[in-house]
Amino acid sequence: MKIDQNIKYGSTTITQKKYIEEMLIKFQMNDSKKNPTPAIYEEENKEHQHVLFSDLKLYQEAIGSLIYLTTCTRYDITYAVNMCARAMAEPKNRDWTAVKRIFRYLAGTKEFGITYYRSDKLIIEAYSDADWAGCTETRRSVSGS
Repeated sequence: MKIDQNIKYGSTTITQKKYIEEMLIKFQMNDSKKNPTPAIYEEENKEHQHVLFSDLKLYQEAIGSLIYLTTCTRYDITYAVNMCARAMAEPKNRDWTAVKRIFRYLAGTKEFGITYYRSDKLIIEAYSDADWAGCTETRRSVSGS
């Protein structure tokens, strides 16, 4: 982690650029095309998408690396990583494609992180992204309450 403090503005920024760069090299995604978003809804009508991904260990290592990133500084990929982590036992080619999309998003946003600002007032804000029956199979909420 890299921690930068700006005394003038009273802010502290935490990033993980080096970790992301090393992760992209490990999974051979460092020269990949960049994506503007970490996830996108795609129809599951492609035949090859239902084939099991051949390297279970590689998939699990990738998900583990991404989960670590989401718990430290990159909350913006949490939903996409959560959706991919559901397939940890039997990932399909479509799941690996989704993981690679997250890697491509990270390749273009290595500098992103969390910034905390100094304040005299304690204000707690919380947000929830309830998707109201977003799971097409169970019709339950996927990300909120």
